[in-house]
Parts: sequence; C-alpha cells; structure tokens
Amino acid sequence: MLTGFMINPVVIFTEGVDMQRINVKDLHTDIFPELKAQWNFSDTEISVPDVSKNGHMLFPVGNPKFTKDPQLFSAANLNGRNQWLSSTSAIINTNESFSVAIWVRLSGELLNNEINLEEGRNALTAVSQNSKTHAGFYLGLRKYKENQLNETPKIIYKWCFALAPISMDFPGIHACSSEILSTDNLNKWTFLVAVCDIENRCIKLYIPTSNQFQNTPIPTSWVLWNATNEFQIGRGQWDGVTVDQWPGSIGPTRVYKGALSFEQSKVLYHQDIL
Repeated sequence: MLTGFMINPVVIFTEGVDMQRINVKDLHTDIFPELKAQWNFSDTEISVPDVSKNGHMLFPVGNPKFTKDPQLFSAANLNGRNQWLSSTSAIINTNESFSVAIWVRLSGELLNNEINLEEGRNALTAVSQNSKTHAGFYLGLRKYKENQLNETPKIIYKWCFALAPISMDFPGIHACSSEILSTDNLNKWTFLVAVCDIENRCIKLYIPTSNQFQNTPIPTSWVLWNATNEFQIGRGQWDGVTVDQWPGSIGPTRVYKGALSFEQSKVLYHQDIL
C-alpha cells in the first residue's frame, strides 16, 4: 500500500527567523491568495460549515467527536480507522498552485504511545483530495527508510507534503520536515502548511511551530494533473481504497487557490495562537 511513495525525499532546508521575537504587526504579508474554504469545527450538528462562505461544507463519516480543545480552538477527533470528514466535490485544482494550512495532533493513546506503523502502512494523512483512483496530494506523516553504512536501513517518520503522480506506477514528489518525529510529537498540536507552487515549479512545507521551511523542485518531466473528486480531512486514497486514516485531532483548516509565502504562514500561525 502506497509503496510508490516510499522513497528517500529531496529536501532543501532553510533556517527561518526566531518565532519568539516576531511581532505579528511587523510581518510582511503581501496579498494572501484566494481563500477557497475554512473550517473551524465549532458548529457541527450535521455538517461542518465553511466559514469562508464559499459553501464547501464537510460531512462527518463514522460519527467523529468534536470538542473544544484547551490548547487551541474546536477540533475534530478521529479514531484512525473509520472516521473522517469529506466534502461533496473538489475544492481546488491540483494542477494549479494551491495551499493548505492545517492544525494536526497525533493521539498517543490511539498510537500506543509510539510512532510505529505496521508493515505495508507508510503514511498517516491529515488532508487530501481524491481522484477516481488516488489522491492528488497527501499531507501528514510519512515513513521513510534512512540508509546506514553497513547496517539495515532505519525506519524514521517525518511530516510530509507529497504531490502524487498521475499514474500510481511512479513515485511522488515529497517535501518533508528536517526533524525526525518521536514520542515527543504525540499529543502536541503542530501547524502544517503545504504549498504547491506551479509558477516556480516546486512544492513546499512550512512548519511555523518549529520554524521550518522545506522546498522540493518539481521536475520538468512531471505531468500536472487534476484530482477532481472530494476533498478529505483525515484520510487518503490509493488504488480506489481508503488508506492512511488519521489517529488524532484536526484543528482549524484553510484551503487557498495560490501559493502562500512563509511569511504569510507565520501570520496565520500567530492569528490562531494569539
């Protein structure tokens, strides 16, 4: 399952500024890209409303619980098996520039207090958008093999934004965190911002919570394609099957048409925590 995505990532790491010294008013924001959808998970009797007023409601599957989290705002709690949220149609064009900003938290209880995916399971997906066969992108956690000299490769886990190929026979393009995830990342909110920047032929992963900016080029041979089915919170899709269900919580989520800058991602981060 998802074997086509288990490759060593190409990552460019750029050190950012000290987040503790930032004054939100001093951040250079430019003009934000077009907001396509935003969910705060605070009003969820039948569906999760899109507070951007663009009408992209999310519908819960499997009766997930919604709670007010003392560390953040309201959140959807997913069991990692049969719970997720889905729109009724696509929200973005995955062959154009887009951005997704999402708060995620992995449940230590659901993961038995360790990050260790069983054989054949290579990812946990917080957000994706389907085609008939597989998602156009995946944002969440991913398993990698780290080569060691004269030793068996070590299994490691990283935050990852993966752009999927048009054919499932080929590997995807990954931008992933420099940090290797551990038990310290359980039960802790992390703000992830995935950016597909078609104009500059790259994908990016911003992690303002740990001040990281990752950038991976899109090869000239890459075939752009559009995943035209439903937008998903808390799961992925591969070979027509639901995979990578998220075991934990999903907080405020925004979807944009266009590429967010690192500065803009920091503005969103500070807006949420202040």
